[in-house]
Amino acid sequence: MAVFDTPEEAFGVLRPICVQLTKTQTVENVERLQAQLQVVSDSALQELQQYILFPLRFTLKTPGPKREHLIQSVVECITLVLSSTCVKEQELLQELFSELSACLYSPNSQKPAAASEELKLAVIQGLNEKVVVGSRAFADILSENLHSLATSLPRLMNSQDDQGRFSTLSLLLGYLKLLGPKVNFVLNSVAHLQRLSKALIQVLELDVTDIKIVEERHWNSEHLSTSPETSASRPWAQMQRRYFRFFTDERVFLLLRQVCQLLGFYGNLYLLVDHFMELYHESVVYRKQAAMILNELVVGAAGLGVENLHEKHIKTNPEELREIVTSILEEYTSQENWYLVTCLEAEEVGEELTMMRSGLQALASGAHTCQATSPPTFSKPSPTICSMNSNIWQICIQLEGIGHFAHALGIDFRLLLMSALYPVLEKAGDQTLLISQAAISAMMDICQACGYDSLQQLINQNSDYLVNGISLNLRHLSLHPHTPKVLEVMLQNSDASLLPLVADVVQDVLTTLDQFYDKRTTSFVSVLHALLAALEEQSDPPEVDENDTDPGVPPPLPVQIQIATDVMERCIHLMSDKSLKIRLKVLDVLDLCVVVLQSHKNQLLPLAHRAWPSLVHRLTNDDPLAVLRAFKVLRTLGGKCGDFLRSRFCKDVLPKLAGSLVSQAPISARAGPVYFHTLAFKLQLAVLQGLGPLCERLDLGEGDLNKVADACLIYLSAKQPVKLQEAARSFLIHKVKALGY
Repeated sequence: MAVFDTPEEAFGVLRPICVQLTKTQTVENVERLQAQLQVVSDSALQELQQYILFPLRFTLKTPGPKREHLIQSVVECITLVLSSTCVKEQELLQELFSELSACLYSPNSQKPAAASEELKLAVIQGLNEKVVVGSRAFADILSENLHSLATSLPRLMNSQDDQGRFSTLSLLLGYLKLLGPKVNFVLNSVAHLQRLSKALIQVLELDVTDIKIVEERHWNSEHLSTSPETSASRPWAQMQRRYFRFFTDERVFLLLRQVCQLLGFYGNLYLLVDHFMELYHESVVYRKQAAMILNELVVGAAGLGVENLHEKHIKTNPEELREIVTSILEEYTSQENWYLVTCLEAEEVGEELTMMRSGLQALASGAHTCQATSPPTFSKPSPTICSMNSNIWQICIQLEGIGHFAHALGIDFRLLLMSALYPVLEKAGDQTLLISQAAISAMMDICQACGYDSLQQLINQNSDYLVNGISLNLRHLSLHPHTPKVLEVMLQNSDASLLPLVADVVQDVLTTLDQFYDKRTTSFVSVLHALLAALEEQSDPPEVDENDTDPGVPPPLPVQIQIATDVMERCIHLMSDKSLKIRLKVLDVLDLCVVVLQSHKNQLLPLAHRAWPSLVHRLTNDDPLAVLRAFKVLRTLGGKCGDFLRSRFCKDVLPKLAGSLVSQAPISARAGPVYFHTLAFKLQLAVLQGLGPLCERLDLGEGDLNKVADACLIYLSAKQPVKLQEAARSFLIHKVKALGY
């Protein structure tokens, strides 16, 4: 195809279509003009630049509604002209900038234009052409405008509604994208940086009044997850839903994140991190917002999800980024910022205050160089809901930041696992639901960023130093009261390969439990439950080769059997604890111990004998919840010990269970539907359902079976709830089987 090199030739070709486009603004005419521009040389286009731009600009400025597809075609055509020419007049440059910007934002309506993403992209590309951005005059204009916007930003963020904030932040984002690395001219001004940061801190203030935040508790002890594959392709973009004081529109938060990421990408990262770290230290009021901004700065510096519109810009050096992340991580996980009061439970509050006091003592002795401000919860004996919510959100944001840092560093984050993984595991075992969820999410991020296939692999491959840390901290439990939580989470999310490594630590746990019985029982019993649950899932212990043992000496016990034996001994003493919560947990642990020890009767039967008096007391003289749990243990013991329990059961338990069933029968016969939800009904049902299998396993005599049958016959009445009738029939069927009929 011929190329028109001279302005005269090009004018002859372009004039008809330019005239036609001025008369009739259609997509077809714009596309014809764009096609003709392809065969005109750049030098000729430079001479005819304003002539060609006139019909295109005229189309943009023509009053009345216009089709979006037409506007997009016009903008793309203008982009083509600007990519091949140089704008030499400042007035034309300003007019073009205003006309293109108006496609995104209308000054008259004070609202962003309802434009598609394709049109927005076309406009940005037009604004971003190298010939425009490279113009010194244009860069000066943008810098001056950004200076002006930074000056008024705090006032605008405080006075505007959500739509106004969205428009203002969109404008700020546009300036940052177009200026690129030149944004540092503004950031290097202390006054403008302070105003910009003040506006961001102000608008990001969280609403911490919601009582649900501190109410929601995490009680289940199931595995966290098995694989990080459920994470999205942009995991750093995921976060917990939060509510802000000054806006409700999620788009505003998204823009704020993009602004912070662009600042991290183009700005002086050392300057920005130092500035927001000062704000983080300055006041507890600023701390959460400063942490959110720091997280996004690191994400931006790594170039995650940031479009680089300036080819000459070089991303932050990985070594420098790791140094910055290390310093932020140390600040986040320091005692005064990591161990905050988040609940009103006596043990938890005591632990957090202990950690904060020890942290402040360390600061006073020079163990840390940073200046710390004690949060309000330290000075108040009874924390408020708002202060606890604030602490919960601060911990969640810091955990979220650790996940972001992992993705920012990628595989290099493995170098920081020794300082990051242990604190995250602590929070994964936290009783506050929001915190445990944030910690689990951070662990998933670490898995994905560091190349681990699952949380189990993450824990197993780093278990050596985790176990070493647990062992050391157990020796100074008053300074490290959260240590049991780390071991509990490890056990819940690992496999049998971890057990040999933790065997010695288990002995440390049991020894420490003996020393701190009154203060830390709840935490340690939870660890023992996780440990026995892991032992129960393990396959049968390996058999000892008889050729390798002395016939006169009994073979050594497998590790898991020795552990279960030691744990069951502690449970015998703890079954009488004054706390119902502890008694219930201990009964669960005892039940697991019986299952693990079932193949080693020499260990199980003496322990069952010692546990029997306390178990009988739980069955006959305790809270209904404890009776239910104790009956479950009794059924397990009956199944594993058999003849050993028969006489004890018939003498100590059977008469009282039968008497209880008889006394409760009239109550259940008269009760209405609400009774089905009471503990009394659940206890009746559990006993009726469990007595049949239990009596069959214990091989009770006919006389004892008749005593139970007499109590159960009452429940065959049509007045009794249907479930109790069915359970009574089930017992009678078991009785028939037991008697051999």
